[in-house]
Amino acid sequence: MKKALHKLVPGHRRSTSASGNYSNSDSGTPTSASRASTDMTERPRASMDTGARPTSKSRFASPRNSTSIDTRKSVDHHNRASTDLSHHRQSRSTSHHRATHSPLGAFRQKLRRGSSSSSSSDDRPLNSAGEPMSKAQLRKRQKLLQKEEKHKKAEEHSAADRKLQQQTQARAEADETSDMKAKYGVLPLNYYAPAQPANEKRINILELSDRDVGSWVTFRARVHMIRQISSRRVFIALRQQTASIQGVLHEHAGVSLGMVYWAKHLKLESVVRVRAVVQEPKAKQGKITGCTIGNLEVSIHELHVEGSRTAPLPFNVPEAQVTREQAEATKNARHHVSDRTRLANRIVDLRTNTSQSIFRVQSGISSFFREYLRGQG
Repeated sequence: MKKALHKLVPGHRRSTSASGNYSNSDSGTPTSASRASTDMTERPRASMDTGARPTSKSRFASPRNSTSIDTRKSVDHHNRASTDLSHHRQSRSTSHHRATHSPLGAFRQKLRRGSSSSSSSDDRPLNSAGEPMSKAQLRKRQKLLQKEEKHKKAEEHSAADRKLQQQTQARAEADETSDMKAKYGVLPLNYYAPAQPANEKRINILELSDRDVGSWVTFRARVHMIRQISSRRVFIALRQQTASIQGVLHEHAGVSLGMVYWAKHLKLESVVRVRAVVQEPKAKQGKITGCTIGNLEVSIHELHVEGSRTAPLPFNVPEAQVTREQAEATKNARHHVSDRTRLANRIVDLRTNTSQSIFRVQSGISSFFREYLRGQG
């Protein structure tokens, strides 16, 4: 069996005489058979066919021959191992490529990646189940923290505002007289029943003209907008349907600082009763641009609230009157109210000039048809 296996070994040839083999093995120099076995990949097949085939005695007697056989086996084993390793790497890369392009493979890869990064997940806060929070849970938690911080700042601001208001009211009660206190405040619901004079005339601000400058007027209006100029002066835009006029309130002999501070904290869209003096505007441009009546203004001396809103507004009337073109022209500096928000809060939207004008046009057309048909009998 060993002889047959030895014959199958390629490149194993000895020199012309067996004595030469023994002499070379004794001297320690490599023989032609050993050189042929080690250099089998470099020498051509024809060069290794020269020489006689060794005998069985010489084949099994020489240790060099066993060394050459072991060398050949190790080379074959190394080539086979390298081939298997390259094939394994190629199949592994192919399977990885297929796995990442399939949804299930991507999910498995993500799970393996998550399990390998367990040290980073330990730093994340835990949820109610005792597990590290996911990215969505972390974002939700961050939003809640920001909302709580914003709410906390708003509460601190309102608390400081209430404290300042209490201090101002305490100082006003100490400095104000009874006449000053009677010029502002919130009126009861039935205030007009017993004490309202029958001859009190209330005007429409559209009827005001230059001839009314210096005269006293009384009217009811809604608080359209409030602008604080300083701690002692505030501008209040007063609105009646589609018309608006500017009211000026500042500290002087008949108006206390407490009244100014109280007026600048009024809620928008509150119904107020105003008693004031008509005057020409003192603006540098000579005309008021924020109201429909620009050539006149009123100096407020008495201001009472007849009705105030109880719920916060999603938007106010000045914001609802801003068009999309104006919002885009000012680079979103002014807030534009969407149609969905308008329809959800129709009561406030009907107070804008656009909605009021639509109903006025409809009413005018209907009145014209009625008058025409009435004239025809």
